[in-house]
Amino acid sequence: MPSPSPLRRNLPIWAFALTLAVLFGGALTGYLNARHLIMNERLAAHSDDAIVDLTGLLAALQNAETSQRGYLLTGRDAQLRSYKDASTRIQEEIAALRRTVKTSARQQARLGLLRQEIAQKLAQLDRTIALERAGDPAAAVAIVRTGAARALTREIREQIAAMRTAEDALLEQRASDSERRSQATIVAIVAPTLIGAILLGLVFYLSNRRMAELREADRHKDEFLALLAHELRGPLAPLRNGLELIKRSEAETLRQRACALMERQLEQLIGLVNDLLDASRVARGKIELHRALVEIGASVREVAEVERPLAEAAGLQLEAILPGEPLFVHGDPMRLTQVFRNLLQNARKYTETGGRIDIRLAAEHGQA
Repeated sequence: MPSPSPLRRNLPIWAFALTLAVLFGGALTGYLNARHLIMNERLAAHSDDAIVDLTGLLAALQNAETSQRGYLLTGRDAQLRSYKDASTRIQEEIAALRRTVKTSARQQARLGLLRQEIAQKLAQLDRTIALERAGDPAAAVAIVRTGAARALTREIREQIAAMRTAEDALLEQRASDSERRSQATIVAIVAPTLIGAILLGLVFYLSNRRMAELREADRHKDEFLALLAHELRGPLAPLRNGLELIKRSEAETLRQRACALMERQLEQLIGLVNDLLDASRVARGKIELHRALVEIGASVREVAEVERPLAEAAGLQLEAILPGEPLFVHGDPMRLTQVFRNLLQNARKYTETGGRIDIRLAAEHGQA
């Protein structure tokens, strides 16, 4: 199994970080939208209060005018008390309006003009009352009937109506903005949650996949090490036999053959150890093949010579029937030797004492 790239190894970590970023971004967006909604609700409450205050101001102004006219007609002090109550209420409503329209510069400017006009109107009303109390009702009535007084009242009503219209427009605008923000808040909560769930599922999938890859790599490693452990035992027996032969034999020819045999087995053992030390092949669980043109008869003959003393020691007869001419194949000489040795070792292991092991090599239809 190929080793995964760093990007692939870190993919679950990146997916988890992206999940956190999406969830955090959604939470932040939802929080900001919620704050804006709360602010809109407060401003809408101010507009509602302003409309109520404007309505109360207009009603108080009408009560003041009604009480003033009643006093001019009847001269009763009760009407005068009603006028004073209405005047006080007018000032209270103006003070309330100053608080409720403080967020709108245009409304504040309109309120400034309205206060001036109301002050002029109250001054007119106070003058007529003062003339009535001074015993000059005709002069008071003349002021009431002038066009300037009626025009001032009309301007006050128009100014109040304009302010109320502006507050209605603000209410509608804030309601529309609140609806839009509410939808955005829902999207900011639902969308990141869904995306986060999908990403978490992806993290879970990638993590499980990575764990499966690690388990598979571990399995390949175990199989590879088990194979090498088995193969490492192969050259040891011939090396031991060759060493014994060198110790016991005085014939130079046998000693040279034993040395050559031990040298070949040592080279094979070195190759196996190199395989074991190749960490990349351990991770992949693979053994590389080095193919070449191999005289297979020589390989079989060499293995048979190595295994014959072991077979005879076990009470077995080993016979090799090989072709007289060379028989070439395309393969890895070290691996082929391992295959032949394993076959003979298994045959020796599972053959009863007194049995026979035959090796036959021949060419049939161009195949060995």
